[in-house]
Parts: sequence; structure tokens; C-alpha cells
Amino acid sequence: MSEGLYARQWYLHDDQENHGDTMMGVKTGFKMRSLGAAAAVLMLAGCAANGGMNGQASALPPPPAEIKPFDGAAHQAALRDPALLKAEELDSKHDDQAAAAAYRAAAEAGNPIARYMLALMYVDGDGVTHDAAEAARQFHEAAMAGYAPAQARLGDNYEKGNGVAKDQAMANRWYVFAAAQGEDISCGRLGMSMLQGENMPRDVDGAMKLVRHCADPKADGATYYPSGEEGGPGSQTLLAMLYLEGAFGVPVDVDQGVKWLDRAAHQHLGVAEKHLAILYEQGKGVPKDAAKAQYWRDQAAQDADKGPGYWMAL
Repeated sequence: MSEGLYARQWYLHDDQENHGDTMMGVKTGFKMRSLGAAAAVLMLAGCAANGGMNGQASALPPPPAEIKPFDGAAHQAALRDPALLKAEELDSKHDDQAAAAAYRAAAEAGNPIARYMLALMYVDGDGVTHDAAEAARQFHEAAMAGYAPAQARLGDNYEKGNGVAKDQAMANRWYVFAAAQGEDISCGRLGMSMLQGENMPRDVDGAMKLVRHCADPKADGATYYPSGEEGGPGSQTLLAMLYLEGAFGVPVDVDQGVKWLDRAAHQHLGVAEKHLAILYEQGKGVPKDAAKAQYWRDQAAQDADKGPGYWMAL
């Protein structure tokens, strides 16, 4: 059984009021399964391989040109599905085999959130034998149903060659679907590829628009928040670093950098807290304040392993 006692995944994104204690869109009580990240400025690099490939890589059908997002009433109904709630309860009690069976039953009944959770159990080998190829197949089913976190995770699988043959072009196709719904990790991955011109034409303006959408979905009139109503803290941090450093031809704008870094820090993203501490220490964009610098350094230390994904600063 995996270590850590946070959320199995941060999938309870826009319906927090009826699901107990939450933290930044993360339901507490389960074990964390995360898409991690690292950066060039803040390069988004992804989740650990969780033991690498197990068995043959899945040969999965490519996605169609369009996939209807799994949001709105369908998403709300899936969250309240008694079968999913039963599986969650078993999961919270660490009854892994029973939880896996319950997630499977809910998935077979048509709940893509349950399908996604089952995939995560195959990733970690909780209640089932660790099997990266089977995890990829389960992610694919949920992704085809329009569930943004599954689309992001499947993109990560293709980027890493985890359970499927490594294929950056296919990874980007899945990231596009997830990013269009505002999923934080996909926005960062895709945004960095666009900024660098990696596996696609370089498009700084398009990248900034995409990352800003994920950083502040409400500003674009979004009603579904895969990374929480406050916006994606990873995208917020990426925006901040681009503005602060003037990277990739983005004009330096210290005020914007501080604004986005502060928003991410207040969502307890450790890398944002660390960089905000540096700004207070240097007096860059904010009044020099040793006490605030120390506060944010302490927060960064506390939150190093918390939040929607494990983010690492350079």
C-alpha cells in the first residue's frame, strides 16, 4: 500500500460542499496519487513512473477529433453516485481490495470518475496487481468519456511511455482535450511546449492565453473547474515566473508576477510559497519584509508535499 494519507486524487473539483473536508480541491482521507512537475522556468515534467512498465504496453485507439467534456450535470451526478461514494468510503478505510472492486463496479455502470480511480489503483498496486498497461487502458476509457483528469494522466503516460508506447504527439493530443477544460497540469505542459516550440509551432501569445485560462478560469466564464474554483496554482506559478523573469520573450511585469505568485501561494503550493519568500527577502515587487519572508519559507516547508501535484522548483 502506498505511503501518504492525503487524497487518492484531486478530482472533487467544483462540488466541495457535500464531500467533507477538502484542501485546495483535494478531498482528505485517501492516499495521494499525483501528477508531479518540474520546470525550466517552472518546467512541468510529470508524475513518477511508479515502478515503470509492467507487462506489454497497451495499443490504445487514438482519440477522435472531438470529445464532449464530462462536466455540468453529468459530472455532478457522477460525484454523487452512491456506488462511487461506497468505493470512496472503503478507500478511506484502506480496504484496498474491496475499494478496487467497488470502483470497478461503479466504472462498469458508467461512472468515468470511478474508472479513473480504478486506474490509479492499478498505478499503485493497491487492491490489484500493479499494471501500468491496464492503468493506461482504464485512463483511456475515462478520457474517452471526457473526464479531464484522466485525459491529463493519459497524456502523461504517452509522454513518459508508461503503459503505452512513448509518443509525444499523442501526449499533446490528450493534453489539448484536458487543457481545454482548464486542467492545470495539461495547461502547463502544453503551454511550455508552445513557448519552446517543442513538437508544435512556437506560439508565445497562444501559450500565455492558455495558461492564463487555467490560472483564472472564472475570468473566461468557465463553470467547470478541474483544478478548483481558485484556478490552477501550477498555471498561476508558471505565469508568475514568466512575468518575473521575462522568459520566452514575455515582457517583464513584476506586478503581475507578484499577483499570480501570491494567488498560488495562498493555495498552499510549496514552490510558489518558496518564491514569494524570496521576493519578500529581496524586496522585489513587494516591500522588503524579513518576517513575511520567513513566514512563506515556513509555509513552503510545511506544504512541500501537499497540493494538486508535487511541484519542484529549480
